[in-house]
Amino acid sequence: MRPLTLIESATITGRLCYVEFKLFSLLGKRSQEAQTGELSVFFSSAGKSHAWRGQQLFDLLPVSIGLPSGEELLSVPGQDFENFFEQLTVLESDKLLFDTITTELYPQLLLSYSERLNRCFDPADSALRKTLYRVIDDLNLVLDEAKLIRQSSDQAENPLSRMSEEAEIKNQIVTLLRQFLPIRY
Repeated sequence: MRPLTLIESATITGRLCYVEFKLFSLLGKRSQEAQTGELSVFFSSAGKSHAWRGQQLFDLLPVSIGLPSGEELLSVPGQDFENFFEQLTVLESDKLLFDTITTELYPQLLLSYSERLNRCFDPADSALRKTLYRVIDDLNLVLDEAKLIRQSSDQAENPLSRMSEEAEIKNQIVTLLRQFLPIRY
């Protein structure tokens, strides 16, 4: 496997950064409107993690004269992402949003980060490699929080349900998700 060029690497990093910042926006807003305190806190915490990961990635984008700027590299991974994101924003059920991002979106983001990590070459990608390890660890911590919420919800005999209507909506969203993730070059 050949190393990615600087522009190829920056393009993938910019797309991942874009996804993180969009999810920060979504979850930050949703945390203020959530129907339960538990999910409000989760959305707020997860949203802040998206902002942190997005900033870590943004800081790696090139700043040299003659190269695209960081803002130019923050690009949509494709129209499929916009369709997917639109579906997430209109979900009325906090539980369905929680379930979709933690069981479908986050594992796919982990896959994107892991695949990018596997294409790092030393010494050129040493800063990116370190950042990707940190980003992956942070996302795994968010997933650990989600597991605790599921366990707590199950013990309270108020499990995060998957009613048939919600399951159908989730299937549609997952289909859109799989059309753009993992993010590759």
